[in-house]
Amino acid sequence: MNANLTIAFVERQKPREKRYDVRDKIINELILRVETSGKKTYLLDCKKTNGKRTSLKIGDAAIMSPSQAREIAKEKLFLISQGLELREKDKLTLKKLIDTYYKNWTADNHKDGNLAIKMLKNNFNEFMDTELIQITKLDIEQWRSTKIKSGIKAATANRYISALRGAVHWAYTNNLITEYPLATLKKARETDSQTKIRYLSEDERKRLFAAIDKREQELKEARRRSRQHANRLYLPDLDGCAFADYFKPLIITALNTGIRKNALYSLKWDDIDLETGTITLRAEIAKSGKQDIIPMNRIVKQTLTEWRKQSHEKYVFPSPKGGKLDNCNKTWAAVKKEAEIKNFRFHDMRHDFASQLVMKGVDLNTVRELMTHSDISTTLIYAHLAPEKKKEAVDRLCD
Repeated sequence: MNANLTIAFVERQKPREKRYDVRDKIINELILRVETSGKKTYLLDCKKTNGKRTSLKIGDAAIMSPSQAREIAKEKLFLISQGLELREKDKLTLKKLIDTYYKNWTADNHKDGNLAIKMLKNNFNEFMDTELIQITKLDIEQWRSTKIKSGIKAATANRYISALRGAVHWAYTNNLITEYPLATLKKARETDSQTKIRYLSEDERKRLFAAIDKREQELKEARRRSRQHANRLYLPDLDGCAFADYFKPLIITALNTGIRKNALYSLKWDDIDLETGTITLRAEIAKSGKQDIIPMNRIVKQTLTEWRKQSHEKYVFPSPKGGKLDNCNKTWAAVKKEAEIKNFRFHDMRHDFASQLVMKGVDLNTVRELMTHSDISTTLIYAHLAPEKKKEAVDRLCD
């Protein structure tokens, strides 16, 4: 298709099922390309002096007029006629963005930086070799639709897309690309992802701690047997210790503070003030990015006081291999199996904390502060656990 490219003509071009090109009648080598997403780009398509064809991007039709595109096309055609090799700037693909730039930046600036990179690589592999500015809103909407149809929840797909948008926007704000192609992309409705509140029944709580205490006893007995061998006498004697290892103090703290798992793993003894009975959530480990002070109840304070006597690591709950704890998945799974507790994730201890507070009559705003929620709407998911509060409220009209 050939046409005299004018501003009005360019604006009239609508996307079709397949992308299409329109050649300029004035400069035949100048092409207007219209993508299925509606994006319009000026390209130069011509033969070099050796007879081979070459194609070069001139610019975005949304910010460049046809006359400006012709001027640039003339300059490039002249250079090509002189036998000069023209190369576009190396295309910035999603893979190159991540590996060359974004990976290092996000690791240095976000506590969950490595998780974001893993999320991008695991979920957007089909776009890794695509030029960043060619990843369109339509592409991602189609990707999301396919994922949701395959069984992924809308909230999960939205979380993956947020990671992608963050990376592309970072490239845009750092002048690696001249436009932000996902600017108008909106989240999918999350009607399928209402938070399910799971907390422990009193019987489950008893079984959980019975299983934990059984594990404690088994570890101490195993240490006792090991120390009977001459070459194992260097192992600490656990018989006089309050705990066999970090696990029981970790679970007690989780259930009685509601602190998130990753923040618990990152706690250092410098964050624990046993005199004032408070735990400082540093900004770099808090989900909100702001420092919070968490009060300890009597149980947590006693637990951490005893645990401090036998723990000499930097981290409150250190890895058995040394350094920061990575996870306790196997131990957690084994204890739940022993306790015959099903459908209860580590994160559900946070729900249990909030649920117990509400059911014991603590007002929702105080619960919000203790949970470090930035918005009361997040805390409202626990409101149904205190129906008597509504009854008390309406009964006041009778006073």
